[in-house]
Amino acid sequence: MATVAAAVTLSSCGAAESTDTAADVNGQEITVDQFEAVLQPIAANADAMRLDVDPTTQTVAGDTARQLLSVLVRREMNAEFLALHDQQITAADRTSFLSGISQDDPALKLPQDVIDVLVDDSVANTVRKRITTPADLQQRYKASPADTGLFCVRHILLPTEAEADDVVAELDGGAAFADVAKQRSTEPAAKDTGGALEAQGQACMSTAQARQTFDATFVEAALTATPGTLVGPVKTDFGWHVIEARSVVGGRRFGHRAVHGAGR
Repeated sequence: MATVAAAVTLSSCGAAESTDTAADVNGQEITVDQFEAVLQPIAANADAMRLDVDPTTQTVAGDTARQLLSVLVRREMNAEFLALHDQQITAADRTSFLSGISQDDPALKLPQDVIDVLVDDSVANTVRKRITTPADLQQRYKASPADTGLFCVRHILLPTEAEADDVVAELDGGAAFADVAKQRSTEPAAKDTGGALEAQGQACMSTAQARQTFDATFVEAALTATPGTLVGPVKTDFGWHVIEARSVVGGRRFGHRAVHGAGR
């Protein structure tokens, strides 16, 4: 399996070189024109779709526009990942998804290419399940997790280094990570997730998506850790984190433990 570790940059962050580029996914540009071709029909139907509209300019609110740009970025990442495994989102996949949507849904009044963008974001994880796991993936993950393109972690967020050290000792003593996360993590969601960081209900995400979503220190430390190796704890602006990198491959769970700072 080839590595999927694309760096994602958004022009809103000043990272893209051209003002004609809304986002860049591993060298694949999403132009401003492409972005606006999707945004404008949605903006025109914002009231029907119950989206936030700026009362002064009568345009879609900035947060909504940024979320839509993220959908386009995810579409590029998903297309790249699926292509590496000889898979793609098909017309049949889209038809199957749309069969469960009410015909009164205002999104169905959008242009077909815009509907495809929104549907592709919803069906990508289903299509990923068609990928057959390579037999050597587990060994490759153990040798170098970053080379697999997978980012599969859970973490425990703590306010002080001393508390992070206590958690490390507790885990080294055999405590179950999920149990400790539920009891001690200051991240509210940990009580339900056991500290797992998931992407649309999936245990793993691509490293590109992780870099787009999480603090850089958190991501890079997790990617350099190897199975069974403790790293840190390391501080970020969010506090002190204890994390465990893991994966579910071929129905079997394996993972590695890393202790370091991270932010969400």
